[in-house]
Amino acid sequence: MLYRISTNVGSPRFNIYLLDRGRPKELLFSEYQDLADISQDDPGIDGVKVWALPNGIDPDKLSENENLVTFDERKEPDPKKVPDFWTAAPVPLVTQAFKDYVEEVDPNVHQFIPIKLYNFKTNEPYVHTQFYRMVCCRLLEIELHSEEIVEGGSPETGMTDASLGRASRDGFRQESYCLRTIVERPDIQDFVGALPLWKFKFAGGDDVFYCNESFFKDVKKRKFVGFKETKGIDRKDVCHVWY
Repeated sequence: MLYRISTNVGSPRFNIYLLDRGRPKELLFSEYQDLADISQDDPGIDGVKVWALPNGIDPDKLSENENLVTFDERKEPDPKKVPDFWTAAPVPLVTQAFKDYVEEVDPNVHQFIPIKLYNFKTNEPYVHTQFYRMVCCRLLEIELHSEEIVEGGSPETGMTDASLGRASRDGFRQESYCLRTIVERPDIQDFVGALPLWKFKFAGGDDVFYCNESFFKDVKKRKFVGFKETKGIDRKDVCHVWY
C-alpha cells in the first residue's frame, strides 16, 4: 500500500504559512535533484532507479529563521495546530517527534536541518518543539506510463489538470504517469511497499513525499498532526494510492 503525503497548511484547518525573516536564500528544486547520485541499493527492477543524497544538501542554502504567519492576520498562529509534517517549499518542515520517528524506522537516510520559527506578531520563538527542514534523501525514478492521462484525471489519485495549478502542472502530470506505472506493476508495488519514506525524482512537487502502509499506520497511532487521509490530491493531506 502506498500513501502520498502533502499537508495543505493553507487550509482553514491550519491557516498558516512561512514568511522568511532571514537573509534571502533559495534552494532550487532542480539543484536539489541534481545533487543525487545513483544509489548502491539497486533493486534490479526494470524501469526503476534509486537515487540517494548521501551527504544531504548544503544547509546554507536555506534560511535559519522564519516567521509563522496566518492568512488571516488578525489571528495569531496556534502552535498546537502546526502539523508534524507540512509542505513548505523547497522542502517540508517537521517537528522533533516526526524526526525521531523517521530516524527510528528509516535510520541514516534523510537529512534534518534545524530551523527557528517565530510568531510574526510578537516576534517570540516557538519553543514547544524543535522544528526541522526535512530533506528526503531517497529519490525514485520510475518509468513513465506510455498511456496518456484521460481527461477526467488519474483514477488512482483523483488528480486532474484543474487541481494542479499552471506552474506545477507538468511535474504533477509526470507524477501521475509514474503512479500509473506502479499501479500496473506488482514488482514495483512490492519494492516501494517496503520503503518507509521516499520521493519521486523529477516528478511531482519538491515537498511531496510517499510512505508505505506501516509508516502511515504508525503516525496515525502516534496521533501526529497533519495526517488526515483524504480522497484525491486536490483535497490534500494524505492521499491513498490504490492498487
